[in-house]
Amino acid sequence: VYKDHVRSNKASKADALQLIKQAMQQASESNDEYLIAFVSRMYFSTAFLYDEVALSVMYSIYSIELYEKLFGSREYPLYQFVGELMYQVKEYEKCKDYSLKWLSVTANTQIQDYKDYRIRVFNTVALAYHRTGKYDSAMYYYKAIASRETNNSPGWKGIISGNMGQVFYLQKQYDTAIALLEKDYHMSMEYKYFDNAANSLQWAARANVAIGN
Repeated sequence: VYKDHVRSNKASKADALQLIKQAMQQASESNDEYLIAFVSRMYFSTAFLYDEVALSVMYSIYSIELYEKLFGSREYPLYQFVGELMYQVKEYEKCKDYSLKWLSVTANTQIQDYKDYRIRVFNTVALAYHRTGKYDSAMYYYKAIASRETNNSPGWKGIISGNMGQVFYLQKQYDTAIALLEKDYHMSMEYKYFDNAANSLQWAARANVAIGN
């Protein structure tokens, strides 16, 4: 009933959250841990859909912990989503933990879709180190993407250049920062990543101000 109601786009936010709350209560009363894990997964994805970030964070962690207890890392795709969610709420240590778990589980996977996701997860880990001031570790992951992971995703080369440029800016290496940020700008414009292009222009402007230009 819940899935039919929500996926038909008939549910308001209040209706959807009330339905999944009721499902969670019934699952909890069943004492069936697999069912609880499954409904928790539905709960956090529904909460995320409706921008209820606190609920999404709480039930994502609950779901992952139960799945790990029952099946180990079998539900590893959750790690990537939750790693990004933790980054959004500035829980950078948890972000790194879940993202690194995903990278570990998928390390030997050759499927192209996974390679594309690896770029994204590498970037998430790098950003988490970046935001916590661990610039050497951030650069390690940025360089790993730049050197090995972007052959089939050239648009990422610009994004990673911009992220590295921000690190150099924060370390007051402004000339290097400007070169990387301008590279990001031009590549982002080429691939129509206009928000990213604008962001790099702002950072390049700051770097130019810093050297008196």
